[in-house]
Amino acid sequence: MLDYKKTEDMERMKAEAVKRLKWPKIPGLNEAFAKGIVMVSDGTNGDVKLRNLTIYEKYMVTNFEKIQHAIVYHTILTETKFGKMLSMLFVGKYEDEWFMDEENFKKSYT
Repeated sequence: MLDYKKTEDMERMKAEAVKRLKWPKIPGLNEAFAKGIVMVSDGTNGDVKLRNLTIYEKYMVTNFEKIQHAIVYHTILTETKFGKMLSMLFVGKYEDEWFMDEENFKKSYT
């Protein structure tokens, strides 16, 4: 298990996040993340658009990262019949599970 408070562990998690940002092939994600910006794919109006997080969404991401000791590298906003859902793609603290994330993404399981 990686220690979220150790700088070298955080750097490994960030490197894994950069690797994962290449999987969805969405232009601009790598550049934004390199600047410390987490973007959201907003498809609530029918067509998917990339935009910055709102203040409330940033709060949710920051809170999730602190509680889970993870790094969120992208979010997806989806409109459901129950309301809006913010999905967070993240790198977790359990490095031995990272390979499963890649396998799931190849099968289109985000």
